[in-house]
Amino acid sequence: MKKGILLLSAILILSLTACSSSEKVTKAEAPSSISSATNTEAVLDSINLSQYRTGTTRTQPELINVYSDQEKLAVLGAWLKTAGTPEVFPEDKKINRINVVVYFYKVEEQPLTSDAYMLVTFEDGTSYSKLAVPPRFIEDNYPYDESVNESIISHMGTDDWRKMGDTNNIF
Repeated sequence: MKKGILLLSAILILSLTACSSSEKVTKAEAPSSISSATNTEAVLDSINLSQYRTGTTRTQPELINVYSDQEKLAVLGAWLKTAGTPEVFPEDKKINRINVVVYFYKVEEQPLTSDAYMLVTFEDGTSYSKLAVPPRFIEDNYPYDESVNESIISHMGTDDWRKMGDTNNIF
């Protein structure tokens, strides 16, 4: 039944987005240096936002929001383009939160493809992201507390992090 609801939701979302007159964000528009995308006409279908959170009984990162509205997708797609040049992870800053942002793309009749990014926001308000390319992966934790932040970052590696544009009011 859960799969049926998901399938029905996906069909509804696809039919609504197909009728939308809003600007569509394609995978080809994302900077090639931060996307595993090929230059095909892949359309941004949805975005999942997860966060490592304390005080919960769920495995972390925990899904906290799903975006499928074309206007919000356009904003989040444009935000992805604000990524700076690759640099080393700024280990001297105190982490405020760690999110995982997964961009789902649709290419014609093919199954959805995705790019997952780890997004670290520091107490000073700056954010850095990194594309999770195998063999690096997003580490699941249960329970989560800030003492495992170093382990989470080491799994992603300290190279190729990109400073991001302003994240205020974007997620």
